[in-house]
Amino acid sequence: MGRIFRPKLLSWQSWQVCRRWEQLHHKVWNHCFKVFKTVLAI
Repeated sequence: MGRIFRPKLLSWQSWQVCRRWEQLHHKVWNHCFKVFKTVLAI
């Protein structure tokens, strides 16, 4: 039972980490884009 459950848990955790990274990068990208637009405006 433990052997069957472990890969599922592992994949779920890695998926959560991927989602977190995706959101983080999205925030960073938005910030960079705002700065870039501001620089272009000047």
